[in-house]
Amino acid sequence: MAGTILELGDNKYRFMVWCKSEYDNKRIRKSKTITAKSKREAERQLAEYVKECEQKYSLEGSTMTFEQFSKKWIDEYANPNLSPVTVEGYERDLKNRINPALGNIILTELKPMHIIHFYNDLLTMPRLDGKEGTLSGRNRNNVHRILSSMLTNAVYWQLIYDNPIKRVRPPKQEKHVARFYNEEETVKMLSCLENEEMKYNTIPILKY
Repeated sequence: MAGTILELGDNKYRFMVWCKSEYDNKRIRKSKTITAKSKREAERQLAEYVKECEQKYSLEGSTMTFEQFSKKWIDEYANPNLSPVTVEGYERDLKNRINPALGNIILTELKPMHIIHFYNDLLTMPRLDGKEGTLSGRNRNNVHRILSSMLTNAVYWQLIYDNPIKRVRPPKQEKHVARFYNEEETVKMLSCLENEEMKYNTIPILKY
């Protein structure tokens, strides 16, 4: 892989590098503008950029979109290892929430900030069942678990070098606040159960 340098003036240089994807043999042109004190310094930075591109585009995920990978993950991992009900739920979240937000991003170019912005958008997304309100914290965490499993497998399969979700905090889940009867309410409940069948009043009385 070779690269060229275009001098722009004011110590600025532009790199042009042609990268070849090992996934589909496509040639991809990448460019980068840098600041360097001298031409020699620019050449050193170009060599580093060429090395970076060689590593990045030697991966199968270099020209695979996230949506394409999601289909591969369903076929190669989810279907053989998970229950049909679980897979159905994952496919629903991928179709309706994850892929509309991340599907067009090249897998190797998926960054933590892409995921963070997506999680922030989930805070205002409506429910899929048509009921009022937004997505619950539990469902947002389900989305996080799906992405975590997918990207962990992407690293294991050598589609990407680094897992971006490791730098993303899981969505917050609302804490359930339990409500307990006070003494007056408890006495009233037990009074109401006095004339009921044994199966209805045994557990409350034992707990009391």
